Amino acid sequence: MSWGAIFKIEFSHIKSRAEKQPEIRPNYFIATDDRIVLLNEEDNEAAVKKISALDKPPDFEPNDIYCINRGAFEHQEGEWKTTIKLKGDLCIYDASHPSGHF
Repeated sequence: MSWGAIFKIEFSHIKSRAEKQPEIRPNYFIATDDRIVLLNEEDNEAAVKKISALDKPPDFEPNDIYCINRGAFEHQEGEWKTTIKLKGDLCIYDASHPSGHF
């Protein structure tokens, strides 16, 4: 797309000794010039088709932003607090909750 790209990240051929093989669904990320956002829809495959036909990027939910390329970003929803900042050419994503960090 002229405004960005959509990337699918998936794990295949996972080997496990567990009786039931783990199912890890693919993640889709939308990359624009200024951020990377997790595509978090009920049906990501259908959403990819819809979004890839758009002339400009859709509005993103603040909770789905995972990376920025300038400045800083903070968002709080309930007890979850997300901070994204840059340190040189490294983007640092920190999501915290009173029960722990991610």
